[in-house]
Amino acid sequence: KTFVTYISVLVAEIVAHYLPKWVELHNYTPAAATKQKMENWYLLNRRVLRKLDLDLSDDVIRALANTTNPKPRVIEKVLMLLRMQLDKMMEKQGRSRREIDLAMSIDKDYIKDS
Repeated sequence: KTFVTYISVLVAEIVAHYLPKWVELHNYTPAAATKQKMENWYLLNRRVLRKLDLDLSDDVIRALANTTNPKPRVIEKVLMLLRMQLDKMMEKQGRSRREIDLAMSIDKDYIKDS
């Protein structure tokens, strides 16, 4: 399986890392079929990305799901926009991605050493 097969699932996991109450990961299925990939993207867009003020158009969702004839740099642009919107949301909440990553790292070290 390729990276593109899982990209919607990976994006859901990224958001869940920073905003765990926003994403129910069991709703996103790794898929090879374009139809399932589009369903994943539409669900992610409707339930999560819109809350981040990142509403993907139908054309962008089709481009993300189309692995046989991908448009250049679509996923890169979406990931950059996601990062910017996550940063804005973290700032609104008085947190930062770095703080969350550090806390997660400390928690993992604590669990490992226990």
